[in-house]
Formats: sequence, C-alpha cells, structure tokens
Amino acid sequence: MLYLNDRLSDLDLDLALKELSPHRREQTLRLHGELQRRASAAVYLLLAQALREEYGLTEMPEWGYGEHGKPFLIGFPHINFNLSHCSEAAICVVSDVEVGVDVERVRPLREGVVNYSMSAAEIEEIYAAERPDLAFTRLWTMKEAVAKWAGQPVLHNIKNLLQGMRHRIDTVVGENGRYVYSVCK
Repeated sequence: MLYLNDRLSDLDLDLALKELSPHRREQTLRLHGELQRRASAAVYLLLAQALREEYGLTEMPEWGYGEHGKPFLIGFPHINFNLSHCSEAAICVVSDVEVGVDVERVRPLREGVVNYSMSAAEIEEIYAAERPDLAFTRLWTMKEAVAKWAGQPVLHNIKNLLQGMRHRIDTVVGENGRYVYSVCK
C-alpha cells in the first residue's frame, strides 16, 4: 500500500514532532530548513499510519538497518517498507514483498548529472522528451527505487541499473508536474 503526503506545508510541525519517536525527532530537528523537517516528520507519520491501517500496529516497532542502510522492522520480517521524501512530497510504501520507493522534485537538468547517471539510450530518451527535466526525474526515481528495493547504493552501476529489469516499476508524475515518484516491487 502506498501512502503519500504532497501537502507538506499543511503539516503542523510542532504537533507532528510530538508523535515521533525520540530518535526520529532528533534526526528531524537536525535537518536544515522547515520544509525538510516537515518532510522527515511526514514520512514517519505515513509509516505509522500504514502500520496501523494495514497491520494493526499502534506502536512503532524498533528499526534495524541492512548493510547499506535499508531500514526494516525488528520482529516483523513479513512487513516490508520503504520511505522517501523531497521538498514537494513524502511517500511510504508497505508490502508483504520487498519494495523500494523514491520521490524527487522536478528540477532543471544538469548535463553532468545526466551524462554520469544515464545510459546512451536514456540520454536520447531524455532529450527527445517534451519535458527533458521530467523525463530525467522519472528515470532517476526509477533507478533510486530499484536500488532501494535491492538495498544497494544508488550509484552502484547506475548507468545500467534499469537494463534487463524484471521487477515491476510504477512511476507517477505528481500534481502539476512538481514531483515524480517510482515504486519497485
């Protein structure tokens, strides 16, 4: 199940901070800028909501982390989740299978990043698109979601990350084209 908050400016940060675990509250308060703090709090609250609605958990379980930092819930191996946030949205996916999710704000293209991260076919696709910035963001979120699904760093084989992909990747362009998210299952 997917939980999304793309109205971060509506989040009451003071109230949200009270609902976070002490560790998450501390992490959130270390972030620069209120919008980043809102996104961090929102994604945690989305996970809490998902666990409550999908699994009946009213208390947040303790988190563990895989070799490359992918979080998991200690004592609940049947619950898989992944989180992402940017300045435009926070997103949480929970499932009974491994999942990866990424959300990114659509930004102007940076040629160096395009050339570094995309295959020749993807570069061609980006520059042929009506909105190259949107095409790049779509491909980037797909790569991030796949890497997070696998629990690997995104920069590992980034140019070829989508080649031969057998997993399902759903990609959505958010309201007014401000953000894009992808989910890999």
